[in-house]
Amino acid sequence: MIKDGIVYDADTLDEVWPDPKPFGEHYWVDEDALMSDDRPTDYWDRRPQGGGGSDPRN
Repeated sequence: MIKDGIVYDADTLDEVWPDPKPFGEHYWVDEDALMSDDRPTDYWDRRPQGGGGSDPRN
């Protein structure tokens, strides 16, 4: 990605050109919240089980 003439790596946000340097810490990631969540990684991909109602997916 390019912004203001600086080339960045889109995956890491590291500067690639003209002066390569790492982005640094991703301040928006809350490591404590990630460690306290013990749900499986596909938790939000699952459909609710049962429940009745008129929804044919139940």
